Amino acid sequence: MENANEKNIVKYRKQNQKLYKIYKMISWDLLFYYAISFLFLNQEKGLSTSQIIFADAFYPLFKLILQIPSTILIEKLGKRNSLILGNLSLAVYILIVMGLSNTLGYIIANIFCAIGFTIKGTAESNLLYDSIENTEKRRTIFSKIDGFGSALYYYFDAITAVCSGFLFVVNAYIPMTLCLVCTVLSMLLSFQFKDIPTDSQASTDEDNENPHKHLPFFKQISFYIKDLRQAFKFILRSNRLRALIIFNAVFVSLISLIITLRRSVLTELNMPNAYFGIVFAIYGLVAGFASNSSAKMQKSLGNQTLSFLSIFYCTSLILAGLVAILVGLPAFLIYFLVLTLFTVHSIITGPYYTLIKQYLGSFSTSSMRTKITSANLLVESITRTLISFVVSYLTEHVSSAISTLILGIVFLIVLLFVLSYMKSRVGLKPEEYPESDVKFNELY
Repeated sequence: MENANEKNIVKYRKQNQKLYKIYKMISWDLLFYYAISFLFLNQEKGLSTSQIIFADAFYPLFKLILQIPSTILIEKLGKRNSLILGNLSLAVYILIVMGLSNTLGYIIANIFCAIGFTIKGTAESNLLYDSIENTEKRRTIFSKIDGFGSALYYYFDAITAVCSGFLFVVNAYIPMTLCLVCTVLSMLLSFQFKDIPTDSQASTDEDNENPHKHLPFFKQISFYIKDLRQAFKFILRSNRLRALIIFNAVFVSLISLIITLRRSVLTELNMPNAYFGIVFAIYGLVAGFASNSSAKMQKSLGNQTLSFLSIFYCTSLILAGLVAILVGLPAFLIYFLVLTLFTVHSIITGPYYTLIKQYLGSFSTSSMRTKITSANLLVESITRTLISFVVSYLTEHVSSAISTLILGIVFLIVLLFVLSYMKSRVGLKPEEYPESDVKFNELY
């Protein structure tokens, strides 16, 4: 009986690993959407850049509020059922965006967007980790599978971006409808995953299921808050995790803001609507190639990887802002320089999300990875919310190009301080870390 169970687990692991690549291609993010999302909200729904950023600031705030309930749901429902719920929430988000008429409607839509991506952000990578045999090659296999899935997403996103730009010119609601279809398809694919109980080859006490998972929902919240508090104690004691979480909170906040700002900058430069799809298709292809090279990038740059990515990102941001506000340059030259500099962002964001998940998931058990992921998203949400409100105020008073320049300078300074703090805490050999950085079994 035990051998049959082990065979089933091996079978489910292989099934999940194969399916994950296709699943991530369809559902990592919203297809047919981002190339025209700013145009749809700005031109079709009449929201200004400041209003869009203001409403978007509520998205990480809702993620913060929903983090604990969603993590409990994942433990109670299982990762597979949670993914189904997460993708359903994103379908509701798209439906509300299609029908909204003011900023309040977009804020309400962001509640469902937060539910969807909070659940998916916690469950997806952990489901993949659980589906990989617990050997010394686990991190490398995770990076390859997740990176390959990310690359497929970027390639497919490039195709859908080209289509959405031209379809937007025909009718703004066509690409939105296609986006809705993709979220429904993601939900259907989620039904095919299998939950893996634990790191099964040698189940240990540190990987046991949450003993409180069968308690009533609200009762479980109190236990989860206690567990999360304990997890934060370990994170605060772990120089490595503390440094990584601080860095990620700052850098992801910048990346999320630039997603909107660069579209606004191109609108200020009067780029035709149909070209948005082509431009963001190119960005998608570039990000896909870069994402598929995350393991090679890590091997080549070593413990300088995060420093290189963040400094390069901020420098390109400063240059793009400067070029966009220059007067007297030929229009074609401004377009070329700004678009080239924005391409750098895709080169960096492609591998970054795979690498940071790999770093955060190292030296931890399945149960602890969920807690670390939740704690990371908690800190990230607080940081993004506060910074987004500030940038919303900034874009109300200056152009998006000037805002981009200011953000590049400010974040470069902040990230240099963070990188200095990380220097002696991240990127060491396993044996060089103190026990507080690699041992989490005391939590249980």
